[in-house]
Amino acid sequence: QEPAIVALKGMIASLGGLQAVMEESAVGEYESNGKIERPIRTLQGQVRTLREDLESRLDDKGIPVDSHVWHWLFRWAAQCINRFQIVPQGRTPFEKVRGSKCATPVAIFGERVFYKEAKDTTTSRKKLDSEWREGIWVVCTGRTNESVILTEQGAAKAFTVRRVEMEERW
Repeated sequence: QEPAIVALKGMIASLGGLQAVMEESAVGEYESNGKIERPIRTLQGQVRTLREDLESRLDDKGIPVDSHVWHWLFRWAAQCINRFQIVPQGRTPFEKVRGSKCATPVAIFGERVFYKEAKDTTTSRKKLDSEWREGIWVVCTGRTNESVILTEQGAAKAFTVRRVEMEERW
């Protein structure tokens, strides 16, 4: 068994007051993990698709293994599945939880965009300074639907995003 899973199960058992049935599959018997193996394969496929799309738009420059982009790529891949993939019941997981389709506008992962940063009350802006900044769109946040934009200073949250003209996006 995975050491992290063993530690997690130990922590759950030590909490007391909770009833949990601790099951373990035989080592090497992946078929017995069927309920989780399928979602893992789906996520892996989505990550591959997003990676290949991004690399094709960036002239096939590979994404370095140690790049911070992977964190955002996996996060967006999971959100794409939850927000947009229709399951056999005819709805997305997002629809099942929220009761309506996801209507949050999104850009393509890694696309250059203009954005207005979420209000920051700790810093002031001069009246004539532009509110619009430039960055790379990577993901929407789960609860507030803010966009996460990568900049040279790090990640920024934005409520308003404008896509750049098609020929200038990459």
